[in-house]
Amino acid sequence: MQQQAVLLACSTESNITAWDLATATQLTQFKGNASGRGRVCRLGSDYLAAAQNSKDAIHFWAWHKDQVLQRCFTQEPMTALAASPNGCYLVGGGSSGSLYCWETATGRLLRSWPAHYKAVSCLAFSDSGGLLVSAGEDTLVAAWLLAEVLDEQRDGPAAAAAAAAVGMARVEPLHTWSEHTLPVTCIHLGCGEGSALLATASLDRCVKLWSLATGQLLRTITLPAGVASVTLDAGEHVLLAGCVDGSIWEAPLAGQPLAAPAAAGSGAAAAASDAAAAAGVVGGPGSCCYEGHSKAISSLAITPDGEQLVSGSEDGTARIWDCAAGSACAASAAPARPRSAPRCC
Repeated sequence: MQQQAVLLACSTESNITAWDLATATQLTQFKGNASGRGRVCRLGSDYLAAAQNSKDAIHFWAWHKDQVLQRCFTQEPMTALAASPNGCYLVGGGSSGSLYCWETATGRLLRSWPAHYKAVSCLAFSDSGGLLVSAGEDTLVAAWLLAEVLDEQRDGPAAAAAAAAVGMARVEPLHTWSEHTLPVTCIHLGCGEGSALLATASLDRCVKLWSLATGQLLRTITLPAGVASVTLDAGEHVLLAGCVDGSIWEAPLAGQPLAAPAAAGSGAAAAASDAAAAAGVVGGPGSCCYEGHSKAISSLAITPDGEQLVSGSEDGTARIWDCAAGSACAASAAPARPRSAPRCC
């Protein structure tokens, strides 16, 4: 059975539209939605979930039906949403900075905990679903073990009683990164589990690459404008970053050591030396720029075969680019308001 590449695009006050990437034709629209970037996710292989703008609600659809299948109400508006690869767990990030984990089979809230000091901006699961990464407007990025999140007994009776008193449990992150200086706008988690490569993008004009195994900063790539979206190709040879000015930059990663050479000494001086050695500025050999959007890039995705790049922008359009030629091969207008958010499924 031949697989079909489907593009999902939504806007702040309109339906979710599904497109056939091969023909750039519209397949269907999922009605009753008003979601922004980072608030739509695939739930297993049969369902779709979307957190609604400025509402304490999440809507669910079945792939074969365009009407809302179910509505669930939350403690606060969700500013980010992600589902585990197997569809068993749904995690939402709130405007308060708290994270919420639900069991999708029952709808039961398994745990909520304070994760950020400001609104959560993006969430991502690892391939196996055992690791969750969150980022927020407080400039922080954190990695969480799902086993720690789900283990209700690990804190003991005293800690459980204290958590119940304040209404939230305390979960300690596996890693916390605070090197960005402005809000983090997007994260991309590569293949693998503990050894995966993590890319974080920020309005500080930097994309940072991290090792999940060690928590080490591997490289910092500086761009001409604030970065709103980031993704990697399947082989993690190329990084693509979408900026707030509408430009999309491609930077090669292959052939260059990700980790900086070990510096003599230890402590802050050694860390600073490592970071400086791994820093780079886009625009060097092998890098290129995709131009066509007039406003900030809200989302980027590469098709499974790696031949096409899909971009969504706040100018209200989604574009399909030929990666080999570096030019747009199709464009479609997103319905109603801008902020289309493409996802390749």
